[in-house]
Amino acid sequence: MTAPRSKWDPLPTNPTLLSLCIGVLVLGACFVGIHTRLLFSLASLWPANALLLSLLLIRPEANRPLTWIVATAAYMTADLLTGGAFGASAILNGTNLVGVAAGLLVSKLLPCNVLLLRRPMDTIYIMLMLAAASAAAGLAGMVAGPMLFGMSGVRALDLWLTTEFVNYAIFVPLIITLNVGYRADSMTVYGHRGIAWRQGAAIATLLASVGFMHVSGGPGAIAFSIPALLWCAVCFRPATASALTMATAVWLLIAGPAGQIPFGFVLSEVGDLSSYRLGVAMIAIGPFAVAGLNAAWRVSNEALEVAATRDELSSLLNRRAFMDRGRKALARGNASQFCVLMIDIDHFKAINDFHGHPAGDAVIRAIGALLNSSVGPDDFAARIGGEEFAIGLQAVTPAAAEAAAERIRHVVSQMVVPGCGDADIRFTVSIGVADHQNHAELGATLSAADAALYVAKRNGRNRVVATFSMATEAEQAPAELAEPVMRVG
Repeated sequence: MTAPRSKWDPLPTNPTLLSLCIGVLVLGACFVGIHTRLLFSLASLWPANALLLSLLLIRPEANRPLTWIVATAAYMTADLLTGGAFGASAILNGTNLVGVAAGLLVSKLLPCNVLLLRRPMDTIYIMLMLAAASAAAGLAGMVAGPMLFGMSGVRALDLWLTTEFVNYAIFVPLIITLNVGYRADSMTVYGHRGIAWRQGAAIATLLASVGFMHVSGGPGAIAFSIPALLWCAVCFRPATASALTMATAVWLLIAGPAGQIPFGFVLSEVGDLSSYRLGVAMIAIGPFAVAGLNAAWRVSNEALEVAATRDELSSLLNRRAFMDRGRKALARGNASQFCVLMIDIDHFKAINDFHGHPAGDAVIRAIGALLNSSVGPDDFAARIGGEEFAIGLQAVTPAAAEAAAERIRHVVSQMVVPGCGDADIRFTVSIGVADHQNHAELGATLSAADAALYVAKRNGRNRVVATFSMATEAEQAPAELAEPVMRVG
C-alpha cells in the first residue's frame, strides 16, 4: 500500500527532523490521553497510537529505527513525567507499539493507493487494517492486564482490543482524509453555494441530536447522533466529515464514562466499558465509510467528466464542451464583448510525414500547454479537431482579441519541439479572429473565425486575420500559396 502526498504537508522532509517531529507529536498526544484516565489507569482517549500509525502510513520514509526510538522515548517520557512507574510504563507502552507495528505489517498486504480513498472498498481495507492492529494490541494486553491489574486474560483482551479499536477508528480517518488533499479547500464545502444551507442544517441536526442524548438518555442514547453524522458525511468533504465524527466520538468517550449522559447504568465494569467503546467505534466507522464512498464517487464522476469534455492528447476542451461553454458564456455575458480565435498549425501534415506521428502528437501537446497557460480564468480553449484549435475570449474588444492572437502566433513561432533523432521541429500557426456581435449564435461566430483563418492560410500562413480586416487581406492574397514555413533544425 502506497501513501498519497498532500499539497499541504507541514512535516519536514529531512529524515532526522521528521523522526524528531513525529516524536514530539506523539509526546503531546500521550499527555492528552493520560489526562483522560478513568479506569485501571487506562486512558478513555488515547490518540497517540493512531497518530503514530497514521504518520508512518502517510510518510512511509519515516518508518526507520530512529523514529521508533524517538516514539518509544516519547511514550515513556509522558508516563514517567506524570508519575508512572518505569516497569508498568514499559509494559503498557510495549502494547502500544505492538499494535502500531501490526498495523504497518498488515498495510503491506493491502492494495495500492488505499489511502487515496478512490475506490468503495478502500475504507473497508483501512478498517480491516485497524482491526488487525487492535487485535495485536489486545493479544499484548492479555499479558499486560494480568501482570499490572490482576485481570483475567479474556477481560484484558476485551478491554485492550476495544480501547485500541475505538481510538484508531476516530483518529486515523481524520488524519488520512486531511492528508489526501483533493483540493486546497478539502476542509470546507464541495464548492457549491447551493448546498451551504444543507451543511448548516446537518451541523444543527448533529448538535441537536447530541443535546437530545443528554436530555432523553437511556440505553439507546448513544445512537441518536448516527443519522446526523451520516448526513454530514454526505454533505461535507471527507476531512470535514471525519472531524465532525471525531468530535462527536470524543465527547461520547468522555461524557459517557463520566456519567454526563443518563444511560441508566454506570460504566464502571470492564465488560460494560468495552461494549460501550466498541459501540462508539461502530458509530465512527459508518460516517467514514459513507464519506469514503462519497469521495470515491466524486473522483469517478470527475474522471468521467474529464473524459467527456477534454481532449486526451492536448488536455484542452473538446468541441462539444467548447460549444457548451461558449453558449453559457453568451447567455450570461455581453455578446458584443465575446470573441473567438480559430487556430490551425501550418503544414501539420508535413510534420507528420517528415518526423512521424509521435512528433506530431508532441506538437499538439505543446500547443495545448501553451493555450492552457494563455487563457484567462473566464476564457476557454479547445481542440476542435486534428490540428485545429479554438479559444473563447470573454469581456474583450475585437482589437484586444486580435492582439491576443498575435501574441500567441509570436510565441508559437519561437517554440521548438524535439523531432526524430537530433532534429528539432519549428512550426507556425495561422489564426482567424471573429467577434460575436454581428451573429445570432455561436456556430456563426465560429464559422466567421474559420473563414478568417482560411484567408490567413491562403495569404501565406503564420499570420492573424480578423473578420473586420478580411477584405483587405483577400485583396492582397498572392496567386499561389507561400512555401512552407516549417524549418528543421
